[in-house]
Amino acid sequence: MLGGLTAYALASRGAVALLMVVASAWRLGSHYDLSRVSDVWFWGDVHRFVPGSFKPILYLGVLPQLTFWVCYTVVTGLMGAGLAAAVLSARPNPGMRLMSPEPPNSGARRAET
Repeated sequence: MLGGLTAYALASRGAVALLMVVASAWRLGSHYDLSRVSDVWFWGDVHRFVPGSFKPILYLGVLPQLTFWVCYTVVTGLMGAGLAAAVLSARPNPGMRLMSPEPPNSGARRAET
């Protein structure tokens, strides 16, 4: 599960990071476009960027998407899976299992040899 969530997080957040690079490089004017960002307040300090340079794209777009948001996606995915497992295991339905040990019977019988 962890590997699948990590692959999903990297793919989805990588796509957003690429979209931010393209939107900023082509100055598309969308909310992904960082080409006009010059001043960013962070922890009581102002960080200044040259508008249109690669620094705001890297520090405000690519790095957060590929670090923080990947971790956030994996953690929230694991929390959702844990919640689903807890709800399913708490239900009083003895015939329902999270994973079946055998594939479902298709109706065909095997010949005894």
